[in-house]
Amino acid sequence: MSMKNPNLAVCYLRMSTDQQEFSIDSQWRIVSQWAERSGYTIVKRYEDAGISAMESKLEKRVSFLQMIEDSETAGWGTVLVYDSSRFSRSLRDSIVYKSILKQNGVQVVSVTEPAVDDDTSLIMDAIYGAQNELYIRKLSKNVQRGINQKALRGEMVACPPYGYRRAANRRDVEVVGDEAEVVRYIYAQYLAGRSDFKIAEELSRAGLKTRRGNPFDTRQIRRILQNPAYCGRLKTTLASGEAFEKENAWAAIISPEDFERAAKLRAERQSRAVPKVRAPELHSHWLGGKLRCGVCGSCYYRRSNRATGRAPQFMCIGRAHGQCQNSLVIADFLLEEAFFEAADTFMKADASYVLAHVAAPKAPVKTDFDALIQRAEKSLKRAKDAYLAEIDTLEEYRLNKKRLEAEIAQLKAEQQKQQEPVVDIAKTQAAVVNLLDIVRDPTVSTEEKCKAMERSVDRVILGRDRSVAIIFYSFFME
Repeated sequence: MSMKNPNLAVCYLRMSTDQQEFSIDSQWRIVSQWAERSGYTIVKRYEDAGISAMESKLEKRVSFLQMIEDSETAGWGTVLVYDSSRFSRSLRDSIVYKSILKQNGVQVVSVTEPAVDDDTSLIMDAIYGAQNELYIRKLSKNVQRGINQKALRGEMVACPPYGYRRAANRRDVEVVGDEAEVVRYIYAQYLAGRSDFKIAEELSRAGLKTRRGNPFDTRQIRRILQNPAYCGRLKTTLASGEAFEKENAWAAIISPEDFERAAKLRAERQSRAVPKVRAPELHSHWLGGKLRCGVCGSCYYRRSNRATGRAPQFMCIGRAHGQCQNSLVIADFLLEEAFFEAADTFMKADASYVLAHVAAPKAPVKTDFDALIQRAEKSLKRAKDAYLAEIDTLEEYRLNKKRLEAEIAQLKAEQQKQQEPVVDIAKTQAAVVNLLDIVRDPTVSTEEKCKAMERSVDRVILGRDRSVAIIFYSFFME
């Protein structure tokens, strides 16, 4: 442990939400002014914005944990906080981490709470910690009660959907004109007999975007058609589990009659839909599950076209959802020809081409043993700190120490065995030859071909120009 200078300090700042009265900047102004008056020199700031101080959220407080780790070797001897609730609202965490800081020769000073001597500091920490934990529990109950009251008053509880926004008073919602026109258009087209896909395709072609800036797809269309908020209806579940519903809670974009007609039409369409039956094979074609769109990156699926009598085709899921306008719809036999052509190119190519068209297989995988060992060593140190702080018993510490030391030894042994693998081009190409023999053999079942593809191929990328790029799994030197 390095020598600590109590006049050298760091400042820890935390806020849970952006709407808090005491923001990061406000806390910093008060803490820095107090430090200047009191003779402290602040050498570093640690900040956690928008993160709760409860025990369950501790892993998200990256700066807080970094500060605890830095305290072991840093030269500063004081942590300044606006008040004890900024440090933690969990009584257990407050005691544990203040004890760790104390073991590292660092004190925690709250600039807005009265200073106490060492004899009473532990008692005051317990009182402040219990007070903060009771506060956050009470706050949680108040928030839930507030949500229930909002629902009972007929206010929208969740974030307003596309077509609505919060009014200036933050309680009511108001209609967004241009978005509302899109919602009305969706309902009108659906009631006129058009499908989710056709509506999404037309909106995407027109360049219209969702509120998140994404093209409309069938999922967004379906959500809009099934959301009762558009007819002014509030429908939610209270904290007690009781369902709550209220009509005319806000201005409607769609009439209740049109909403019910759309719901009835969807139910009729679903009742006529032919249920999908899973085939005994893994896929209906050996390229199933491996084909990716070179335009949008989505998977391809195979449709049989039994009604039209045409050959089965592969189609991009993004295109099926109305999002991808430039992807290719391709028949089975054309896709197979392109696949075999790409495989033959791989077999005849030089080493640089092969290495550019292989991916690491599912095993062996490079493991970052240094990070795992470092994490286990930190856990071992925390176990010791918990024992020194009288949180864990001696027997608990012995068990934790034995377990963690065994884990560290095992990790170090595995680290020595791990070596950087080198791609064996000859062995990789030999595996491709074996794959091609299987998928070209008409006597081999689709299931066996799928299994062979799973062993040898990471993905197959289909370009707009019908070109195919195959990424094979690589095999390594032994």
